[in-house]
Amino acid sequence: MSHVVLDASALIALIAEEKGADAVEMMLSDACASVINLGEVAQWLIRAGGTADEARAVIDALEIEAVPVDWPQSLTAASLRAQARAKGLSQADCLCLSLAMERQALVLTADRAWSAMADHVDVEIRLIR
Repeated sequence: MSHVVLDASALIALIAEEKGADAVEMMLSDACASVINLGEVAQWLIRAGGTADEARAVIDALEIEAVPVDWPQSLTAASLRAQARAKGLSQADCLCLSLAMERQALVLTADRAWSAMADHVDVEIRLIR
């Protein structure tokens, strides 16, 4: 089981070779991502001009575990939503956090707004930049 959960922003930083990509790359062999966050990455790739098949190939090449969202994760995300929305986090962000909570895993993100949730979840949130 993976001990690192990647947010879409961390994956995009890696793919786009942005600042912080090295921090993500170091953790990639022990990483997973929610299918919701992978969908966000695919959307970003398609919006940048790729096709769905190309987006799938890029994401598959990362060789990370794609974790389906289940009912317990959805309930946990729902319980985080009010606090998270006030801090600028999306439902997809809450699903990422709920996966990390379920696995007691480290979360990597490029989104600074996540720092405001650190006191509300029992997992480490690490900014990649």
